[in-house]
Amino acid sequence: MVDSILIADDDSAEGAQLATLLAKVPGLDLTDIKIVESATATSEISKLSAASSHVVIVAMRGYGTRALSLCQVVRQSQCSKVTQIAVVGAKIPDPEVLRQIEHVFFARFFAKPFELSQLGSYVAKSLGRPSARPNNSRPPTSLGSGEQGDLAVRRLAAVLLDLFEQGESGLLYLRRGQIRKMISISKGLPVSVRSATRDETLGQFLLNQGVITSQIHRKAIDQAGTSKKRIGEVLMNLGAINQSQLVAALTAQLRFKIFRALR
Repeated sequence: MVDSILIADDDSAEGAQLATLLAKVPGLDLTDIKIVESATATSEISKLSAASSHVVIVAMRGYGTRALSLCQVVRQSQCSKVTQIAVVGAKIPDPEVLRQIEHVFFARFFAKPFELSQLGSYVAKSLGRPSARPNNSRPPTSLGSGEQGDLAVRRLAAVLLDLFEQGESGLLYLRRGQIRKMISISKGLPVSVRSATRDETLGQFLLNQGVITSQIHRKAIDQAGTSKKRIGEVLMNLGAINQSQLVAALTAQLRFKIFRALR
């Protein structure tokens, strides 16, 4: 059986654009890419083999109800253990929807058009393919409005307050030396923070909080690396934490990341 990419998008033109973009990613040019409408996606998901690796890309529109339903179908399918989910949308979803996408269905959300280059790398990595990001490809440094600024002039706390008062949604990119963070904003509220700082990772955060032991931490990292699962899902599978503990830890981790960025 061959690895595959399944794109569930009711807009065939946008689905075709995604397929074209992915086909240009190193390592994905010979991968089987199929575009289906949401109504037939359930049937196609049921045909995916558990003997291969798959990525299901779900286009999100409106309130995201249909996207969440398809995520649930994937996680209840026979191929769940070998399938990664990516949800693609033109705007950051509401906090509760984003929480379900990332922490209930263990999927990744990618905002169009800013994060489509990251989507390609994510898909390639999920299928175990080498993928190199172009040297001249950089993430945007602002929200969708294109505004930029110096945090030495206007503090981050003031920027976040402005975004809250204006009810903005989008992505806020921060850079301080070699440290980079991306804050997802939904209707003025920070809903997630991505960074590459080691002590801000979920596993290290739980270890520092005394929730898990160093032995469990190392085991979870090893399993996450080989299974391509997120460490929160691995820790639940190991019985180290339950779902309610995971949600609580992710909330605390979000606050921790923002507080550190405010310093």
